[in-house]
Amino acid sequence: MSNPDPALGFPAGAILQPRVFVRNASGAAFTAHIYFDWRSATASGKSAAVDLALKPNATQVVDVAALQAQKLLPADAHWAAVILSAPVQPNDLMAVAASYDQTGRYGAQTPFNDQLAFHWEGGKWEVDAMHNSLVTVGNGGNKAVRAQLSIFYNEGKGQYQVEQMLAPDEQMGLDFGKLIHDQVPDKDGRRPAARSHLRRIPGSRSHRRGGGNLYEGKVILDKTYGHATYGCMTCCGYAEPYMEFDPLGVAVSSYSNQVVLHRTIASTFLPSA
Repeated sequence: MSNPDPALGFPAGAILQPRVFVRNASGAAFTAHIYFDWRSATASGKSAAVDLALKPNATQVVDVAALQAQKLLPADAHWAAVILSAPVQPNDLMAVAASYDQTGRYGAQTPFNDQLAFHWEGGKWEVDAMHNSLVTVGNGGNKAVRAQLSIFYNEGKGQYQVEQMLAPDEQMGLDFGKLIHDQVPDKDGRRPAARSHLRRIPGSRSHRRGGGNLYEGKVILDKTYGHATYGCMTCCGYAEPYMEFDPLGVAVSSYSNQVVLHRTIASTFLPSA
């Protein structure tokens, strides 16, 4: 948002111009609804919904800084999950959130997705003198769940775990650089390291019912150029069942055995610069 999180490492006094680009990709007009689940350094909350009247095949820009100036969003909010909905098919409504300063050098952008799952896995992240990684885990469902982020290290033999109960639309934000720099112990006294892995804890409410409740987002920062790259994890959802024999040959007044197999479902989202 317009007041950048110090964790981004942008120059002091940098002001961003956050915008959401909303596209009606259909041939019919409709009204979409957008609201923001925001958080600052000390507080969090949810804005009232704003209606967007979208003409056919038209793009509308939502000026988030103007909403902050109008006090519909707090001026000191650093981050927000943007929730966009409309009574249309998924591919009819497209959106991208972008937040850059006037020079276009400092900032980041994030595509939208409609994917929820009970289990996500991710790969590379970077933390050193010139890089940092930020991860957000959110509950996109309508029931509270306990989320767990596991960071594996020592070739997968050790892990660092963060757990938090998340109400619907609630998020937890993790600054990997701060965790490592401050050597913050996890619930078992362990310190963070290498590869990240996100899943909901077995036994939590509604675990493995439906498609899951969790979504996530990751930003890797390069302080040399003021560049932030969005990347997200891979959804490890339920297996897709299918029949081994299709069609199944059955003689009249006879029977035949059928076998139900499955293939793994995985949805990957490409990073955007």
